[in-house]
This record gives sequence, structure tokens and C-alpha cells, in this order.
Amino acid sequence: MNWRVAALVLVGLAAAVAAAVLVAALQAGNKVQRASATEVEVLVAADDLPVMKIVDAACVARKKLPLEQARDGLRDSVQVVGKALSVPMAKDQIFKADYFASKSSAYNLASALPAGMRAVTLMLSAEEALKNLVYPGGMVDVLAYLKMPAAREGEKDEQVSVTLLRGVQVLAVDARSIVSSSKDQATPVPEEGSSSRKLLVTLMVSPKDAELLQLAQQYGQVSLTMRNPMDDSREEASGTPLSQLVRLYRRPEAAPPPRRPAPIPALTLASTPAALTKPAEPVRWQTVIYRGGQSEVETFSMPAGR
Repeated sequence: MNWRVAALVLVGLAAAVAAAVLVAALQAGNKVQRASATEVEVLVAADDLPVMKIVDAACVARKKLPLEQARDGLRDSVQVVGKALSVPMAKDQIFKADYFASKSSAYNLASALPAGMRAVTLMLSAEEALKNLVYPGGMVDVLAYLKMPAAREGEKDEQVSVTLLRGVQVLAVDARSIVSSSKDQATPVPEEGSSSRKLLVTLMVSPKDAELLQLAQQYGQVSLTMRNPMDDSREEASGTPLSQLVRLYRRPEAAPPPRRPAPIPALTLASTPAALTKPAEPVRWQTVIYRGGQSEVETFSMPAGR
């Protein structure tokens, strides 16, 4: 009887311990869930950044922080990459909207240029699609349409579309720039007839690229394509000639029908050539006769019918 009571007591103690462990695990899980629910991922400085630094992809890192600490932090790279800092930042410091330059003067824009870089302005057609794609701080590729002279004498000139520059920073679009305020950065409502005017897009390039852009504008046409601001790839491209486009989309020509041989006309007395109606000449035989060491040739006609 005592053994049975002792066994029941032990079973009860084991069940109580198991229940306590389960409750503790559930409470710990709830704490972890509550902690994760109060954390958000924000953008922080990957390294120490000086004032007027133009933020690029290498300057940005992502970090999870409590919601209370990251409430004003920026979370989208488009809000950070390509803009100029108005204050210095330390490593792991959270990017905030008021850390960027808010004045649009040319002085501040020039101050934001890194050493050795230049600002070049292109005059492009202001279609609404282009205005929506290009924005201050964005990254673009520059396409150039050029008429290339023939490589050899006798050949025709070739129209070529080539990616002239890749991963170029947009500094300004018309009056809006990377040092403009957030209010100025908003895309304006398009005015009636605005598609006929020109759009001024300022790019940050090296001195050599500035020379290439000058030639491309002088002797061809220039356009832009938008790319992801975090994409730093530099793939090579050899250009696309117009002849390649024609070969891709030219319709195959229909094969000509087989030529029939011309019929042979029937020979009649009226259509027979005179050479065929002329009577055949009689066949002649020649015989060599030797007489006393002398020879002579005599010709004989073959009688008809033989």
C-alpha cells in the first residue's frame, strides 16, 4: 500500500515538473514573438560618412532595431542612394530624412560632387514616361544612337545603338536636384503641352565620359534607361546595328515558282528553217590512182539510193 502511494506521488511530481517546463517554454516563446514584432529593418551607414557625401550602394547596410529606436529611420534604398548628406554620419547610424541637404543652390550641388567628377546636363525630350522614370538620385544607363561611317570603301554607313555609359548618377532633373528638399523632389503635375518642351537632366560623370557625351549629342541622339540604384554591375555591350534589327524582323521572301521549259514548236514546211529544207548534197568519193610513180586523185559521185 505504501509503495502504491509513493508511486502516485512520484508520478504527480513528474507531471508538475513537465507542466512547469511547458509553461516556461511558452512564456519564452511569447517573449521572442513580442520582441520580433517590435523590431523593424532600417537602413544604417555601413561606414563613417562625411558631410556632403553622395550616398551610394556601398554606404548602405540593413539592420534590425527595436521599433522605438527606428521609428524615424528610412527603410527603402531609393530614399537614400544618390542623395547628399548635410551632416556627417557614424557607422551603424540610422539614415533619416532630415540628414540630407535641403537647399537646391548650384553651390550645394557642386559641393556634393566627389573629387574628379563632373556634372553634365543633357537636353532630352520631356515625354511623361521619361519624367516618371528619371529622378534626382536615381541611376541610369546612357544610350546613344549614332551613324557610323563605313569601315571600307564601297560599303554603306551603319546606324548603331550602343550603351555608352552604365550606372550613371542623376544629380538633377530640371530644378529638382539631390540637394533639394523633399517637397521639391515631388514630381510636378504635367502641364498641358509640356511633352513638346525639353527636359534638362544633369548627370555625374568622369571628365572622359563628359567628352563622350559631348560627341554623342553633337553627332547623334542620346536617351536614358533607368536601373536599380543598388545594381552596380558593369556588363559589356558591343552595340546593336540597324542591320541586326532588320535581320530579326524581316519577313522571309516567298520562293519563286518553278520555271517551266518553253514548248518546242512543231516543225512544218512553213516554219522549218531553210537549212533544213535544202536538199542534201550527194556523197562524193575520192580515189588515188598511181601510174608509174605518179599519183592523181579522181572524185566520183555516189549514185542516189546506194
